[in-house]
Amino acid sequence: SIDRSRARRSRVRRLWASPMRGGFVRRGCAYAAVATTVTTVTTAAQAGVLTATYVTAPEANGPRFGLECRSTTGATGADADAGRRRVVFVAGDSTVCGVGCATSDRCDGPTLPRRLARALGEALDVDVEWRALGYTGADVRALRAKLLPALREAMRGGEDAVDGGMASASASSSSSSS
Repeated sequence: SIDRSRARRSRVRRLWASPMRGGFVRRGCAYAAVATTVTTVTTAAQAGVLTATYVTAPEANGPRFGLECRSTTGATGADADAGRRRVVFVAGDSTVCGVGCATSDRCDGPTLPRRLARALGEALDVDVEWRALGYTGADVRALRAKLLPALREAMRGGEDAVDGGMASASASSSSSSS
């Protein structure tokens, strides 16, 4: 048992301090420490620059509600409106608001709700009225606190909750300050 432990210690010593300039394991540990330090400093510098210079992309220009007409039944008047139209509320964060869409030349509002309404209209052969309720940078807590009341209001028929969605709240606070 004593001979086994001596042999084990001897193997560890040979790895730690091998005859090749300071030892294989020791050099590896030193290189790992230097690499970790360099990576940490670089990451911290990049985080500082990003925090100081980050600008959120603008939301999409255009309405936050619309109608995608896909009905091909040929019904007109009240018959066309009665059974062939569906209303879709899309609630969420910056994807629903269309953040980044404002950079294109032609922007008809948020892309996700429009395309979702178009796809549903084609799949179901109905006209789809869509309404986007979004809050840029929202997490689950903000969605529950701000969007759920706006969604309830929109479902009751309140156009103010849909027209501009969360933007209407920020517009009213900026107009009251001027």
